[in-house]
Amino acid sequence: MKRLLLFGVLAVIFVSALAACGESEAPATQIIEVPKEIVVEKEVIKEVPVIQVVEKEVVKIVEVPGETVVVEKEVEVIKTVVEEVEKIREVVKIVEVIKEVEVAAKMSYSEAPLLAQFVQIGQLPPVEERLPENPLVIPALEVGRYGGTIRRVYFGRADFWNYGRISRQGLVRWSTDGSVNVPAIASEWSSTADGKEWTFKLRKGTRWSDGAPFTADDFAYHYQDVMMNEELAPNKPSRMKIKGEMGSIEKVDDYTVKFVFPHSNFVFPAVVSQMDSPGGTNQPYAPAHYMKQFHTKHNPNAEQAAQDAGFEGGWTFYYANRFELRDNPDRPTMRPWVPAKGMLYGSALLFTAERNPYFYGVDQVGNQLPYIDRLQYTQVQDNQILQLKAIAGEIDFQARHVNLSMYPLLKENEDKGGYHMTMWPALTGAEIALSFNQQWDGPESVYFQNLDFRIALSHAIDRNEINEISYLGQGVPRQPAPAPSMAHYPGADYEFRWTEYDPDLSNEMLDKIMPNKDSEGFRLMENGKRLHIIMDTTPGEGRDTDTIVMIKEFWGAVGVSAKVNEITRTLLQDRFKAGQDMLTIWGHGIGDPSLEPASAWMDRSHPQTGIWYLSDGENGVEPDPIVKQITDMRADTATLPRAERVALSIKLAKLQLDQLYQIGVTGLSPSNQGVVITSNRLANVPDVAGNAWMMRTPSTAFPEQFFFKQ
Repeated sequence: MKRLLLFGVLAVIFVSALAACGESEAPATQIIEVPKEIVVEKEVIKEVPVIQVVEKEVVKIVEVPGETVVVEKEVEVIKTVVEEVEKIREVVKIVEVIKEVEVAAKMSYSEAPLLAQFVQIGQLPPVEERLPENPLVIPALEVGRYGGTIRRVYFGRADFWNYGRISRQGLVRWSTDGSVNVPAIASEWSSTADGKEWTFKLRKGTRWSDGAPFTADDFAYHYQDVMMNEELAPNKPSRMKIKGEMGSIEKVDDYTVKFVFPHSNFVFPAVVSQMDSPGGTNQPYAPAHYMKQFHTKHNPNAEQAAQDAGFEGGWTFYYANRFELRDNPDRPTMRPWVPAKGMLYGSALLFTAERNPYFYGVDQVGNQLPYIDRLQYTQVQDNQILQLKAIAGEIDFQARHVNLSMYPLLKENEDKGGYHMTMWPALTGAEIALSFNQQWDGPESVYFQNLDFRIALSHAIDRNEINEISYLGQGVPRQPAPAPSMAHYPGADYEFRWTEYDPDLSNEMLDKIMPNKDSEGFRLMENGKRLHIIMDTTPGEGRDTDTIVMIKEFWGAVGVSAKVNEITRTLLQDRFKAGQDMLTIWGHGIGDPSLEPASAWMDRSHPQTGIWYLSDGENGVEPDPIVKQITDMRADTATLPRAERVALSIKLAKLQLDQLYQIGVTGLSPSNQGVVITSNRLANVPDVAGNAWMMRTPSTAFPEQFFFKQ
């Protein structure tokens, strides 16, 4: 299927600078041959005594193409076993890549008509001068045409990733199927054998959105003068740490940067792919030419400028404000679409982002990307308005905040709205996870901290009913375990532990913990007051209010009083980060621990300890032994080679699921970012794309190559 060609995007963009041809020669062609890679993963399963076990030994020899051939053979060995054994099950994962790609050694470039007009009147340099010497080549499913506006909706300032995911930046990114990291701003990278040093090659001639050169100096400045400045960054960026210790960034030459870590960091490309925040230090570079004017080291008048701008807290507050893209749309960026002049994200009903005239990518025939002129966002209050706007034909591409419960009505009105619906299955372990604040300051905390209490409430939820009603049967009733497709999947016992709907068992367990009830049948705490749980939630990504109300009713049936508190995304995040919530509802599963900050898992269940880690023990609450064990294990995963990393990650997933800090409801449905509304006029949208937070979906669909057919 041709739409799946984009899965490969990317043998092409592994190509670094191609040798230029002589003027008298025809453009040369580079052939890149990438064999299909077959990875064999082994899952160890304990079994009772058996008589015979068949073990398969697979021998594969891969040499340089042209010198040898690929040889594969299987040898079966049958032996008798009369004691407990470990059965090895081989799971073969095939990673498809383009086997042969031809790229002209010398391209002629084209650009959007609007940009060509700016060139003619002298407001922009020619396209050849705006592109790097070796631009990123993104093979479009179909060579597109320029123009048009993609209309979307968003929920305000805290909904930044509604823009940040589709208009993506980063040294590297993920392939369409989410199987591998591929180049983006960086053209290539390499590491030392121990994984402590990672070297990235930049594209010579790449420019910021204002036309200034993008070089290794932007990395050196941001590391030395921002990350390592105690006033600007008292809390160091977690993705620059390994085992809690900070790494460093070094300039090798103008177009080469090196990341050096005190411990092995075997997964750093996947980690750095997530360093793309709108502000703060969670990105490896900054526009030094622009930001230095707000820094006292480079501008003696920076403090006065901050005072003049009304920042009484001083220059550091002003610097942070000027670097935050949502507060300062003039700050240069590397994104394919940049905020239109004066457009503050989230502060107006309408936000517009326009094509970046200096974007470093082209299609396979040399057309500068993106094809689409602009992104336009209308701020709405809830999913219902989103749904009405889609049916009215006012949305061109949207998956964010589109729930499966909306699918039937949206599907029914496809012709009316001029769109079609598709689904991208999620790799997320949970559309809904219920996180009890283990550090809640109140008499309820003794119950939240009781594992049996959490287990009892888990058994009180009828997940099958929720799955059928809210997720149209497309999800899997489960705990927030890693997906079965993930290498660190802990097994079905952990995936489905404590998920059986058993209100009798729930009542039995709760009777031992909270035997007393009031006149309405609700359980009382030891102080004689009713236990009343406030369930903080915000609409979107599978968290529709009707589903949460169902959970509330299930808990009420076993005598636990609860209230659904639907608030804005911004307020929800502020509350759980400050530890002001009893229970936070979010779509969150146990992901790959090597690709997340070691303490990231605890922001909703142990917020004060999360602060303790972020402040290196200066603030917050020191972790208890289990929390420390989990965090230490998570910190170790990235330092290990793959086989050891997977083994530790499985052990870690089991330990986290044993604690049930988060109660899962359903998972693995397309509800989280995967129920896709696409205008019938919009082309080059793949049928399916990797769908996960760390991949910044829909970045995996390569929106730069979307275009309108008419």
